[in-house]
Amino acid sequence: MRFQVGIKPSPSSSLTICPTTLAKILKNSKDQSLLRAQSSSDSSSVSHSATTPTTTADPKKKHDLKLQATLARSISEIGQQAWDSCHDNSNPFLSYEFLNALEDSGSCTPTQGWQPQHFVIRGTPEREINENEEQFVLACVPLYLKGHSYGEYVFDSAWAQAFDRHFAAPSDNGYYPKMQSCVPFTPVTGSRILVKPGKHKEEVARAVANTLGTLPQELSFSSLHCTFNTEEEWLLMSKCGGLRRTGVQYHWHNDSTPAHDGTGNNSTKSHLYANFGDFEAALQQKRRKAIRQERKKVSNAGLRVQRLSGADVQDSGLWDAFYKFYLNTIDRKWGTAYLTREFFELLSERMSDRVLLVTATESNSTTQGPLSLPTMAGAAARGAKKQRPVAAALNLLGSDTIYGRNWGCAAGDEIKGLHFELCFYQAIEHAIENKFKRVEAGAQGEHKLARGYLPTLTYSSHFIVNDGFRYAIEDFLRQERSEIEYYAEIATRDSPYK
Repeated sequence: MRFQVGIKPSPSSSLTICPTTLAKILKNSKDQSLLRAQSSSDSSSVSHSATTPTTTADPKKKHDLKLQATLARSISEIGQQAWDSCHDNSNPFLSYEFLNALEDSGSCTPTQGWQPQHFVIRGTPEREINENEEQFVLACVPLYLKGHSYGEYVFDSAWAQAFDRHFAAPSDNGYYPKMQSCVPFTPVTGSRILVKPGKHKEEVARAVANTLGTLPQELSFSSLHCTFNTEEEWLLMSKCGGLRRTGVQYHWHNDSTPAHDGTGNNSTKSHLYANFGDFEAALQQKRRKAIRQERKKVSNAGLRVQRLSGADVQDSGLWDAFYKFYLNTIDRKWGTAYLTREFFELLSERMSDRVLLVTATESNSTTQGPLSLPTMAGAAARGAKKQRPVAAALNLLGSDTIYGRNWGCAAGDEIKGLHFELCFYQAIEHAIENKFKRVEAGAQGEHKLARGYLPTLTYSSHFIVNDGFRYAIEDFLRQERSEIEYYAEIATRDSPYK
């Protein structure tokens, strides 16, 4: 039995691939524990349509799971209840609502070079799966077929050129299409193997990692890449043949421990900052003075800064302005607008409680102090609608982390220090006031270091099919890891903290 996987690697070309069934992959997986796992008593069941045949468990086991592995061409084929049952909802980017908004808005589609092929493991106890009955979903992986390397933030375009030039056989498809497990257009860290809680969770995760490592070869692709995964998954996948890659981001940690290094690693017990002044007091005098000067420039510009969430962000006029700001940022950086206007509308409709939108509007009011400004007050938000917005920064809220995403300002309104205020300082203030433990401010940016954000290693795993190419990439990554770790060590020495 075969099934069709459609993908358009680019708007100008298309490719239809007929892969082998995933049942064969599970059967040949190095780790057979998944086939022996028993169903958890708390597993919820939802309805799905099957696209591949089932695997058979050991007939001698009375309570074995009958498993089915599928690739879903849309997250809607899996369903919200099934998907969200496989993660703890701590990371908003892994939620069904966020990933579905990317697909429904046209931001993540085959015509954009992103074909959803989400990997799903389902099982029912003691019998074969009937495609018309409810099935237990045991694990999900956000997975895509990619016709390019845009929107990933772990760069492998040079790999693609090297493979096509030196390693690809005439019969090969080339480096693209490749398989990519990530959150599209979003360099945020988090799990990629999402497994339903239960006593067999570790066994299932291990088996899924092995299966992912086998997928590209079985389906005749060059590679599979799992980016910005957790260190735990990174180590697990390395045992399954995944090549290890590291990167650096700058994160802020809510830890006022005197001997801390900004990461919370130097103390047995961390203490949250009481307020922004408490955070400033932990900085070296030079850095503290610079931050106060930057914030004062924004205050003196007569701008009204607000933090909006929930019902306050469900305003189309506000999102019209924000989308213009987003496009302005793209234009200044000669980039590509991956996200559609509809995506931001869906985000505010479906996830308003997870959205934190920091706005700056023109105001004639006099403020008290460096930035004594209203935050998330409904009446203040409604008043701000009458004034011209000049800049905004979009964040999403996790259970203990604030994730900074997109920023932009009106053309000609690039007030010095405004980017730092909206993207960095307001996120820190919100984290302190609401007891978030961390702020992830996105990819790159050495300028974040002086503002309290310290270097933090990120991880990605890469499964390469071609032996010669894999050896070359492995050697490159070995050198790159050494350089990245050295850079992070040197940057940490330049910490702004006392």
